[in-house]
Amino acid sequence: MSPKDKSKSEASKQAKSKRDKKGKEKEPETLGDKARQILHEASELAQDLEENDQELAKADICSAHASMESCDEALVIAKGVRPGNPRWRALTIVGKALGRCREPDEAVKMALSFKDEEDRDYILDGIARSLANQQKVDDALEVVKKIESKTRRLHSQAAVAESLAINGQIRAAVQVAEQLGNPEKAGRVLSSAIVTLAKANRISDSMNLLSNIEDEGWIPEALGEVCAALARMKDLPKALELYGGVIKEDHQTVVLAPLVGALVEDGKESMALALIGNIENRYARAILIAKVVGELVEHHEIKKAIKVTEKLDDDVPPDALIEVARGFAELGEVKQATQIAMRLEIKGSRIAALTEIARVLTEKEFYEDALEVTKELERQKARSVEQLRIIKAMAENGHAAKALSLTKDIESPLYQIYSLNRVAVAISGHVFEEFV
Repeated sequence: MSPKDKSKSEASKQAKSKRDKKGKEKEPETLGDKARQILHEASELAQDLEENDQELAKADICSAHASMESCDEALVIAKGVRPGNPRWRALTIVGKALGRCREPDEAVKMALSFKDEEDRDYILDGIARSLANQQKVDDALEVVKKIESKTRRLHSQAAVAESLAINGQIRAAVQVAEQLGNPEKAGRVLSSAIVTLAKANRISDSMNLLSNIEDEGWIPEALGEVCAALARMKDLPKALELYGGVIKEDHQTVVLAPLVGALVEDGKESMALALIGNIENRYARAILIAKVVGELVEHHEIKKAIKVTEKLDDDVPPDALIEVARGFAELGEVKQATQIAMRLEIKGSRIAALTEIARVLTEKEFYEDALEVTKELERQKARSVEQLRIIKAMAENGHAAKALSLTKDIESPLYQIYSLNRVAVAISGHVFEEFV
């Protein structure tokens, strides 16, 4: 064992020892008290971490308090985190909580109480995003105006517009996009609006908005969703006509991805594979073939999915086998799913396949099976990340006591703290707000 691994192992043992002692203390009276006790325990464990991990842990504990809408406590903790990305991510989440549980004026006042401009801007950004999600458009845009950094203000304004587009407030989203003065940001917003419209089969409105996108990089994704919508509406000739008008191959690949999904959904996987066969780039073809296999798996057509991979001889894209493994996991065939994953030669692909299997099992609430699969992961961080995800899901689905007991089994002391934070939030009746 290397000195670094030995140090981490000792830290993990110390963390377990501390927590065993804490377990003998008086039981809290309410769920809120229990959640706060767990967060206090996490704070104590954080003191034993290396400096950088300490900052990450404190920022995560801050996010936990914010997720529980304990905004005052979250702000106090945030002030103790060293300036940098962990602090600013946490402050954005605090801002989102303020946007939910305080009046906009009061939330802004609390943000402006911070002396540092970046701190203020990240909290204001979180408030604006939260208000936009609540469809309080005017309030959100008023908050955005108070952000001092031009770059951060633009990011926040675009995020508000995109949130409006995703939530179906197309007119408001387009109006905000037009005010951005940035073709790339506006293109992203309009693309999101078009995707929303296309999924609602509003083809005419989608096509009208397409002509407003100035940054051509955002056109393929939007156009692909329009083609997919047309295919779902049985207007395949029009879908293929639009696709045929795309000249650049990298754009063709992006447009084809959602169209392929719609074709497979309609039982036309042969047509999907024929269109993919015209793509010259081997890597792009592999991604699209994996998409076909994934769609077949999604519709429980596992035998068809396997046939597609068999036709490829030795040129089977790893992503396609990952999808087949996922399919077997969906059917509860964990052993077969794991065997397929372990056949993959590249370590990164094996980890991706095993991770996908664990996620499927977690979604099905087969937590013990999912945890067994994580033992096959060859990197400690990958194991810790997936175990954290499983423990969080368990806690949120009514198994908090079991989830809490499992936090001790995570090898990484930092991820033990992350898991404690998520269990605490679940016990309090809230959902941990992850930074996106």
